[in-house]
Amino acid sequence: MTKKEITLRFILFVIIVAAIFYYVSWKWEEFNRQTEEIVAEIPVIAEVPVFTMEKEPKKDFFLDTRWERERVYSRQVELLKEIISDKNADSEVRKEAQNELVKLTRKMGQEAEIEGLIRAKGYTDAIVYLFDQSAIILVKQPDIDASDVARIAELVGHVTTLQANQLSIIPKP
Repeated sequence: MTKKEITLRFILFVIIVAAIFYYVSWKWEEFNRQTEEIVAEIPVIAEVPVFTMEKEPKKDFFLDTRWERERVYSRQVELLKEIISDKNADSEVRKEAQNELVKLTRKMGQEAEIEGLIRAKGYTDAIVYLFDQSAIILVKQPDIDASDVARIAELVGHVTTLQANQLSIIPKP
């Protein structure tokens, strides 16, 4: 392809893009009006709550803590997926990111499973943080006795290999 052909193709491309831009800007008001008409015709089936970031902390410690934990985990998953999909990254680094993603998703599932089991045993709520050799369990309860510790340790043992002496069970009213 000669320089002249390249230049002509480029000029043709610029003209086409300019024409499309002109057409869209010329029809913009009409597009907006039609969109508003279509949206107005859609029946509302149910009101969907809108969640926004609030500057004031919420009153529910467990809800706030769980939300913050999920936000952190989501960011970690996102970063690991970026590393895995980066074709310029070293294959060992990508493999390590894949392993970490598997570990993180397993941990997230185990935490959610333990929290569900604790609630199923009659406790109002719980937050579980799993680590390699330990766990921290916050239980929504004014105080915890030995039978509570044994019951919660048994539930954790069903999901993980952690023993009672590796657990920190903290009451949080």
